[in-house]
Amino acid sequence: MAAAGWEMVRYADDFVILCRSRAEAEAALDTVKAWVNEAGLQLHPDKTRLTEASVKGGGFDFLGYHFERGHHWPREKSLKKIRETLRRHTQRNQGRSWEEIVGGVNRSLRRWTVSCANGCAACWKSDAAERCMGQGQRTSAGPMNGWPDMDFRA
Repeated sequence: MAAAGWEMVRYADDFVILCRSRAEAEAALDTVKAWVNEAGLQLHPDKTRLTEASVKGGGFDFLGYHFERGHHWPREKSLKKIRETLRRHTQRNQGRSWEEIVGGVNRSLRRWTVSCANGCAACWKSDAAERCMGQGQRTSAGPMNGWPDMDFRA
């Protein structure tokens, strides 16, 4: 790929090929298809596509992030997963203390922060905080005016 002037970013069996033009991208795709066929493998039809990442709505998802217009942020599937994890921690009928709930939320957010260290922290922190604050205000246990002893540090 490098010899042809294309930059390939790979992790395990996932990869992205960065090209300067649509023609280069089509040539790269043809090269990859030939190589994959020779190896007796096949490309995933839903994951294989050409896209213009420099325009709004034209980006791509790779390794838990969405890349578009020179920026990246956690992809929607990753955000949905952390929201679901926070919902499990903040269910009202668990019979757990406020400290246990906050501890579980903090552990999950720390893991998320480590795994998404290069992502847009503001995107998920505000959403996660809003989600948890909403649950905290509806529960009968614990203070109703904020995050007591909560720690969002990585």
